[in-house]
Amino acid sequence: MTNVAQLRQHTVERLAELPFRQIFDSRQSQTRREMLPAVRVYTSSSAQGRSISIPDFLATTTLVVQLVAEDITDARSAEHVDALCEAAKSRLLCDPKWLVLFERVLSIDTEIERNVEGESRTTIATLTFALQVSEYYEPVIPDMLEHLHVDVDVIRPATDPNIRYPGPDGRIEVSADFLVPSKQKD
Repeated sequence: MTNVAQLRQHTVERLAELPFRQIFDSRQSQTRREMLPAVRVYTSSSAQGRSISIPDFLATTTLVVQLVAEDITDARSAEHVDALCEAAKSRLLCDPKWLVLFERVLSIDTEIERNVEGESRTTIATLTFALQVSEYYEPVIPDMLEHLHVDVDVIRPATDPNIRYPGPDGRIEVSADFLVPSKQKD
């Protein structure tokens, strides 16, 4: 399955097609006015379930997409951010190439924060996607095979003296030795 860095990268690539001035693959903390509207994409947490045999886990990864915009009034700012949230969710959830990066979307939470300083209103919408992914850790078993010898007793019913119960006659018709290439001696 895809690791979280690839998930972030693919999310950033898809959101780049939307009308944002800046898209950050990080928790870029400061955004200046000339950078807005902007998007921040990061993974905030990851959790794993228990495994009984071969280590395979159903993990939950939290992908966070923050949309930052500003406008003159609270109503226009809220309307702008709502439109950006819908565009971002639609862009991601309607894209089959993005959806195959994980097994399923467990939930999507939206949190809105407003910052009222000066004449403009900055609004931050945080979309939190809880995504289920599988992680497999196959045990590495070293190959202990060094040499293989095969003897083949071919059953030839036409030449087998035992017509009533045809079977191996005890003569070895094919004999072969096989050496694993990394174990061969010069």
